Amino acid sequence: MKYRKKPVVVEAVQWVGQATEELPEWCDEAADLCESPEGCYLSIETSDGFVRCGNGDWLIKGFKSVYVLKPDDFEATYEADTTDVVVSCWSTTDLVRDALNDPEVP
Repeated sequence: MKYRKKPVVVEAVQWVGQATEELPEWCDEAADLCESPEGCYLSIETSDGFVRCGNGDWLIKGFKSVYVLKPDDFEATYEADTTDVVVSCWSTTDLVRDALNDPEVP
């Protein structure tokens, strides 16, 4: 028997190697800014221990933890969820007003 993974919408942010102020609130407890000779990175406490988040890596809000993915893995696994954008672009008032102003609507 075959199974398909259900689509899941996640919150994610790409860290660009700057300050932690750019991170969302859900990263606050898990992320510590660290410095090395190669530059800044984040030390992320995950359910599997501490993981290094480098410049360009993605932070993903999980059920009980924050996860780190490399950019290639993130792009292969996730796509932007635009459902909120589409739904919020139109209101019932806008649709009714547009219909009333349309000369082809009887």
